Amino acid sequence: MCVGFGLSAILQYNDPDPLVWGVSYGIVAFFALAHHLKMNIDWKFYGLFTGFTFVWGILLSLTLNGTVTFFDLFEEFQMKDPTVEIGREIGGLILMSLWTAVLTVTQYRRRE
Repeated sequence: MCVGFGLSAILQYNDPDPLVWGVSYGIVAFFALAHHLKMNIDWKFYGLFTGFTFVWGILLSLTLNGTVTFFDLFEEFQMKDPTVEIGREIGGLILMSLWTAVLTVTQYRRRE
């Protein structure tokens, strides 16, 4: 997961807003590395980031002005339609939320 999110952070260089997305993916990559190295990070940090990305995804989905199918997200990798770009961003936020939720639960159970 660390490598996947790390690559995602690096690939944000050509995004319209690379800093926001690069830092977000970078944080999740760091969390994945910290988990792999068994670093003792309080579960609340993971949970806070999970909540943040989840709410961000919901707010972003409210800005959709059309429908995006699953296959639209993979048709072309250039941004030809802002709706598809928002769909991809929501997908990234879902992945970040799911992974940090797993880390939250894992770290919470580890403290007991």
